[in-house]
Amino acid sequence: MSELVRHIEGRFDGFASNLSYGWASIFEDRSSRVVVQLIIDGVLADEQRADVLRGDVLASGHGDGRYGFGFELPDSLQDGKTHEIAIRVKDTGLDMPYSPRFFSSYLHVDKELFSKNLPWIDLDHRGEDILRRLTTKEISVETAKLLAKWHDDGYVIMDDVIDAATIKKINSDIDQAVLDRAHVLYQGQGGITSLKDLRPEQIIWDHSRILEFHSVSEAAAEAIMARPLIDFIKVVLEGEPVAMQSLLFMKGSTQRAHMDFPYVHTPFPAYLMASWIALEDVREEAGPLFYFPKSHRLVPKFDFGFGNLLAYNDGWHVRDFEEYLDATARRIGLEQKLFMAKSGQVLLWHSALVHGGMPRLGQDATRRSLVAHYSPRNIYSRDRRYSDREPLVVSKNGGVFYDFQGEGDPKLRFRLMK
Repeated sequence: MSELVRHIEGRFDGFASNLSYGWASIFEDRSSRVVVQLIIDGVLADEQRADVLRGDVLASGHGDGRYGFGFELPDSLQDGKTHEIAIRVKDTGLDMPYSPRFFSSYLHVDKELFSKNLPWIDLDHRGEDILRRLTTKEISVETAKLLAKWHDDGYVIMDDVIDAATIKKINSDIDQAVLDRAHVLYQGQGGITSLKDLRPEQIIWDHSRILEFHSVSEAAAEAIMARPLIDFIKVVLEGEPVAMQSLLFMKGSTQRAHMDFPYVHTPFPAYLMASWIALEDVREEAGPLFYFPKSHRLVPKFDFGFGNLLAYNDGWHVRDFEEYLDATARRIGLEQKLFMAKSGQVLLWHSALVHGGMPRLGQDATRRSLVAHYSPRNIYSRDRRYSDREPLVVSKNGGVFYDFQGEGDPKLRFRLMK
């Protein structure tokens, strides 16, 4: 059996609507067929021989290519809960590579629902609408140019939006919060905790971030709610913007290629956008942010199971999503760009723009940045953190954000002095 374990090849490929599929074979004896099992939440649900012809497997030189399998998932799984789906090789008792995967129907958005609920700027006739709004002086010439670029490329870059004094104050607030070990939410490898509960050696900025810093730093709130940003977001999203969350990074995230909407959930994912604010000049060794222009329109959406475009939990389904995005963007010839930002520059991007963080060439190199996500208030009308109560609304520069209101939440405020 140990020899068999070492030489099973194949993988659990993922989902296509309600089908979980992949391929499996024995390297030394490709005339044999492997029996694979479908495991749902730890319970055996079905098994079958992996003997379906897969053209891609045959083309890659694996025997006769008849090693595929596909299990139909029961409709009972669409119950709003998160489920673990694993494919196991019966004779070994071991999971296939890229297993298990997770999916949930808690909030279900398929391709049809996504495409039926698009902001006006995502529609094909956007040129006529931009011209009409320009003619009626609803928007300026500069805004019209930004909207055209947003539609075509899925992002815009804004200069001179956030002044140097505000950027300096944000950095000062960060340093003071760390020095004082303030009650600020820190998300690292071990989950979410407070800086005040960590020893200095436990505060590691690799693969970590500070959450909701805009609710403890008035300067951070001023940045993510800067009037030019809110004015542009309001036009794109056709409503009063709400800043749903903020993420503060001290170092480059090194996150692989991804889209935002599968992780930052709203009922209508196209009505979602993000800002990335440079809190210092970005150097190449710090791992700049990368993005693929036009990917928001040209890269097909990814199926996480039962046709759902939204992801739940972490696991191989997310790794596969990242691989798919990078491979697809490159296969269709999209150019990868780096955002070599100057302090105070802002990158705004579409929820479906493929982006990520380059590897850091210098492990100690910092890349301080502040990220926020926005949706119209009429769509994101409840605070995800306190779904059982009305949100605590803070209005600023034509938009709003929802403030802390739970017991034990940070009460500290770093004031913005101007």
